[in-house]
Amino acid sequence: MAEARRGHLALQAAALYEQKGFRLDDEYKSGSDYSRQKDTYRLNYLTLPVQVVYTQHEDGQGVQILAGSYVGMLLNGQLQYDDYYQNRVIGELAFRGESKIKPASTIDYPSQGAYSQRFDAGVQAGVGYRYNNLLVQAEYSLGLRDLRPRYNDVNGNRFISPSYYNRVVQLSASYLFSITK
Repeated sequence: MAEARRGHLALQAAALYEQKGFRLDDEYKSGSDYSRQKDTYRLNYLTLPVQVVYTQHEDGQGVQILAGSYVGMLLNGQLQYDDYYQNRVIGELAFRGESKIKPASTIDYPSQGAYSQRFDAGVQAGVGYRYNNLLVQAEYSLGLRDLRPRYNDVNGNRFISPSYYNRVVQLSASYLFSITK
């Protein structure tokens, strides 16, 4: 993390390795059709946040309020799935296992594996406290980019999978090294 300060205001920029993810726990029943989906997604990002910080004291010590934006690049990920389907036509099907999540913007269907958009971007806000060189911050990040990939079927027609966005609450602790002139 780097910080440039003038009085109560500072500009902070950082390069972070972040793990994000979500869980699908869905059940659907209609007549004799039944499906259950329990999937856990873990996504690894390199994230570059830039934020404006207002501090309680001119030297940067005390309570902080911060807001800014971020861009992130998906490095890789892991999907654990436990899915079950039952209907009159296909009978019963169960799928359980793991798959790597790969970055992709468009996929030809059918395809093997799991995919997500490579780039994410959003806004964030939070509060913090600095005591000497120790900095603790709590932030909420709101992803503004739809991360679902687009799928093409065998005829080249596009179809859309469900949308998803990163929404993250994070707590961080940092030790700041001072560089003086």
